[in-house]
Amino acid sequence: MSSIARPHRVPLRSDLCARDERLVSLGLLAGHLAHDFNNLLAPILGYSTLIKEEFPADSSGQQFTISLENSARRAEKILDQTLLATRPQRRFSPQDIVFDELIADEVNKWTSSLPTTSGVSIQSNLAPCALVGDAEQFRHVLRNLLNNARFGCSTGGRIKVETAVIQLSPSECANLGLPEDDIIRLRITDDGFGMTAESVVRAFEPFFTTRPKGAAQGLGLTACHSIIYLHGGQIDIASAPEQGTQVTAWLPMHFLSANATDDANATAEVKAMPAQRKRVLMVDDDPLVRETVKTSLIKVGYEVLTADDGQSAWKMFTRFQRDISLVLTDFRMPVVDGVQLLRQMRELNPSVPVILITGDISGELEKKLAEHNLSVEIVRKPFPLGNLVSRIRQF
Repeated sequence: MSSIARPHRVPLRSDLCARDERLVSLGLLAGHLAHDFNNLLAPILGYSTLIKEEFPADSSGQQFTISLENSARRAEKILDQTLLATRPQRRFSPQDIVFDELIADEVNKWTSSLPTTSGVSIQSNLAPCALVGDAEQFRHVLRNLLNNARFGCSTGGRIKVETAVIQLSPSECANLGLPEDDIIRLRITDDGFGMTAESVVRAFEPFFTTRPKGAAQGLGLTACHSIIYLHGGQIDIASAPEQGTQVTAWLPMHFLSANATDDANATAEVKAMPAQRKRVLMVDDDPLVRETVKTSLIKVGYEVLTADDGQSAWKMFTRFQRDISLVLTDFRMPVVDGVQLLRQMRELNPSVPVILITGDISGELEKKLAEHNLSVEIVRKPFPLGNLVSRIRQF
């Protein structure tokens, strides 16, 4: 939730400070790359959908196109996992959480998935505790940490999951870079084969893994760090060869409470226009995205006007506004971006339906919409053309 005002947190421990700064920088880099790669994936997936319709189901052309689409989907999944590991704020939906109950539920689900021959036992000691946070992201953290503990106990062993409500001293808070002293401490300990000092230092690096090649992407602990850090917390590892591993996460109890809102990631519904009006204005500075969407909409019966920037779109809208049933616009464009265009259109016609398309994961779009009190449908790139067309038909 980009509107949350977070305290500036600088750990006194040089290793934590360096790690936090490095991972934040990687997150910014991932965000810029995601925008460009999503623009590339959108037409690949879009044209794959259109090409499949041109071939019989049992033809080699159909098989080749499906393979192309599957490869693009794999690239989309890898990109999505990388973004979750470095920029979890893109899917951040905080709510009140009974934290010990959430942990107990996730541990039970995880334990039930263990094979009976695993030789792994798990023990929980959970103090009652609650906080505001993203439940699904916390579940993701728990699954990653439990899977790592199981890997450490691959020949059998014990795993212990503990929570405690503690109060840290000012020096302890500064040492960890925590914004407050009321803390929920989560610990997951295993008595497995442990880690070397070098592996401990590198454990949170993206794509670093001690598992066999191909067994893991090395993004699990990176995601754990990013999610815990987003919630105002800190995470660290203590381990040694043949002595097991202990992962500790410190989570401030009140960090998000004063700022959380029920609609952190929500987008408001837009009033539908009469069904007989089927002219769509498509605005995107990427010609491949623009033409892919245009081709798809024409194919299902829409008339499509296109513009490659906000200024051209505004001129077109002022000229044809009575005949435009929906505006589909990119967020990031030179000179006049999607939010500025939306503001201008709503001033001229407050009821015009608009869908904003974005590959941005920084939270900037949501922040700008909130600043100007604008409600709009948002579609994330890359998007399946069928899903986009279905959403457009609702207007």
